[in-house]
Amino acid sequence: MLTVLFSFAQEESKNVSYNLKWRVKKKFERGELIINTTRFLGYDKDEYGDLVINPKEAEIVKRIFEDYLKGKGTFTIAKELNAENIPTVAGGRWQESLEFYR
Repeated sequence: MLTVLFSFAQEESKNVSYNLKWRVKKKFERGELIINTTRFLGYDKDEYGDLVINPKEAEIVKRIFEDYLKGKGTFTIAKELNAENIPTVAGGRWQESLEFYR
């Protein structure tokens, strides 16, 4: 009996996966942007839901990448951003993972 239930569950999982991949493919074909988060550091959404650059936040993103390319580690970058009271996109303190989304 359990084997039958597991079989149904596996088939349902395959169907969900197929449907999700199909939707993503169709959106891509229509040129629609697929974003799985509500907010990115350096970008805002306009009235149509399209991403537009937020100049103030974009400077923070540029700085992070420049610091990283200069050899600074994520821990050091996060520590410096926190020391300068530069908030994350969610308004909190930076962690070593340097998340750019919320």
